[in-house]
Amino acid sequence: MHIPYRFTLLLFAVVILLSAWIFNNTLVSGDALNMFSPYPILSANGGTTIAKSYLGFVSEWNSGQNGRLSQSILVGIVFVLSKFFINSPDAFPSWFFKGISLFFIMTSTLLVYKKANNAFTVLSIMLIWGYNRITVNFPLWFDISSLQYFLPLFLFLLIPEKKQLNHSWRKTLVWGLIVLFIANSTEHFFILTVSYFGIQMLLEHGSDRKYYFNLCLFALFAGVLFYLSPGQQARAKAVGFHVNNFGLPRLIEWYQTTTVTGYQGLVEFVVSRLPISVINIAHLVFVLCAVFLIFSKNKKISVKAKNYAKKSLGFLMSYSACLLTLFVSPYMPPWSITIPTAILALGLSFLVIAIIEVAQTIPKLKYLNSFIVSGLSVLLLVTIYRETPVLKNNALEVLEFSRIRKAIYKKVLNDVGSSQHSHVFYLDHFPLNSYGWSVEPPWCFSAYFRWVKKTNIQVVIPGEEYSYINIPQSIIRRIDYKELSFID
Repeated sequence: MHIPYRFTLLLFAVVILLSAWIFNNTLVSGDALNMFSPYPILSANGGTTIAKSYLGFVSEWNSGQNGRLSQSILVGIVFVLSKFFINSPDAFPSWFFKGISLFFIMTSTLLVYKKANNAFTVLSIMLIWGYNRITVNFPLWFDISSLQYFLPLFLFLLIPEKKQLNHSWRKTLVWGLIVLFIANSTEHFFILTVSYFGIQMLLEHGSDRKYYFNLCLFALFAGVLFYLSPGQQARAKAVGFHVNNFGLPRLIEWYQTTTVTGYQGLVEFVVSRLPISVINIAHLVFVLCAVFLIFSKNKKISVKAKNYAKKSLGFLMSYSACLLTLFVSPYMPPWSITIPTAILALGLSFLVIAIIEVAQTIPKLKYLNSFIVSGLSVLLLVTIYRETPVLKNNALEVLEFSRIRKAIYKKVLNDVGSSQHSHVFYLDHFPLNSYGWSVEPPWCFSAYFRWVKKTNIQVVIPGEEYSYINIPQSIIRRIDYKELSFID
């Protein structure tokens, strides 16, 4: 079942209009300054690439950026549009991409609701994920997240079960190509598609098993394309990817320290009050509960309950699998847990529904549904109460930092004027955002000035990777935050 298209269009229009109203004057943020720019982009090997066409952009992305073909296909379209219709980063519609991300978060929640017959349970758990500072902060600070994370998640949830395709090989091929697109988006989506479809393949039989086997093959092929691409090879070398000790003690340590991550992303105010061991045991119990429901011979466990348990096990195991990336790199910024947390929420949603299905056939458990509804109601209300002021403050912070960034660029460009000589500006006393970052990453400063064709300008922030020590003092100008003018 899918969301009615009229409702979808209405929701899209409302979200985009609200985003345009709130973030209309927001400067394009995050890596989007570098990736959407119609001018030379920084590559993974430290150089720059110049793409003169759409195909050239896709090719350069594959060889010099990160090898994610799905991203290059989408970002390349924005690149071409930017090249012909947007003359400066200040004119880039950041508000549109923020709105797109929020739209996909909402529709992903609704898609899960349509896949189950227990509306309140699914909607509550997915709303706890969607109405969350980690989930919402990501698209507010990173305009590219709509294409990089939330669109693939939406497409993944659109994938139908075999019985919905009426044994059509053509439809299977179409969805296989969509899986190919999803799996090539990021490492998390590659792991998600391979692990989820692989688990479903093992649990099913007949034509259903063949269907999931085919989808798993498409996902594996996408992973091969991604990991063997020159861009990804250069990125892995630059970042220092390597496989750490993969023995049993290391695996146990990994499970103990990382399983709690997703639960913190969902209900941090609950998890922070519990020992880590309790969360570790609880997650293991959830997995074993799903396994029991799937393989139990008890006739009171309906086929529907078993099917929900299969979905739950697939998502719970995929959540853990996604965190295996920590074996090749310890890099796990706060926003990167967004998709694993969504996968965990899906696993918990279907497990709760499976348990409710079983409880309906057992007289002694007839009040379990009411107990679950009451518990989720309280959890959802507490989440809304706690997250609303945080989300409001974060949105205001995005607007404030956009104002600061625009003031910096305006001051720098006014001071440089038409000069073609080298200029270095040293920023002092500037605030950090909620991620603990400076007002702008160095590569974004560079991207902005490439976009406005002022490559003779460099901006330096204390503590960043660019140093001004070897730059002649005669060309350094200091900009103090306390003296910055915020006249629009």
